[in-house]
Formats: sequence, structure tokens, C-alpha cells
Amino acid sequence: MTPAGTGRPAPAASAPPPPWRIRAPEAAERPGITAVVGAVFGAGDEAEGRTVAALVTTLRRWWSDGRGFELIAEADGSVLGHVGMTRA
Repeated sequence: MTPAGTGRPAPAASAPPPPWRIRAPEAAERPGITAVVGAVFGAGDEAEGRTVAALVTTLRRWWSDGRGFELIAEADGSVLGHVGMTRA
């Protein structure tokens, strides 16, 4: 939206910050990450959830060597989500 006669866009309204943060995980959060990954990927098959959670644990060695990274979404000290990236 342009204020009348200025030719410039109106300043954006300030939105409140989200109730969660995206950041690198700490070692103490690994059980929470395992629980989230296991629940998401095991929703239809519990064994599949355990398999994917084990894969995250294995990939963490690559991430610690600088071959990719992982991030979590957290709120109030609880892990809400996880993403890990590697070169494939």
C-alpha cells in the first residue's frame, strides 16, 4: 500500500515474534529430537519411526564433522520439530 501522494510503500506493521525459535540443538535435547522424529515418522508404523530416529542419530556424526547441519524448532524448552540437511 502506498500512502497517498508519496509514491513510497507504507511501513510494514510490526508483528509479534512467534512463540517458537529455530536454532541449532544442544546435546541435552537429543532425546526430545528422537521422540519428535519417532512420533512423526512412526505415526502409521512405530517400527518406521524408530528406524528414522536411528538414522538421525547416525547422520549426527556427519553433521558434527561439518557435512551438513541440523536445526530444531523449540518453545518453552520443548522440541517441536527437527530438520537435518546433508549433501546427497
